[in-house]
Amino acid sequence: MRRCYAGFRSLTLALKGKQVLEQNAIDSEVVKKDPKNSQKGCSYALVISCAQARNCENLFNIYGIHYLGLVEE
Repeated sequence: MRRCYAGFRSLTLALKGKQVLEQNAIDSEVVKKDPKNSQKGCSYALVISCAQARNCENLFNIYGIHYLGLVEE
């Protein structure tokens, strides 16, 4: 099963992203990623439904949550 990850530079930003998604009824989970293996050196990510990826991007942009990008693995 493929999962999508939204990468963040800090735990604080990941938690803010999670809060915005929760307010909009989108489930997510904060995970710690190995910065050596992740793209763009992110160390925290939100695991989200790939079906909701575009909605998550839009919400992050609307609420000014700086994220590094979305990756499907």
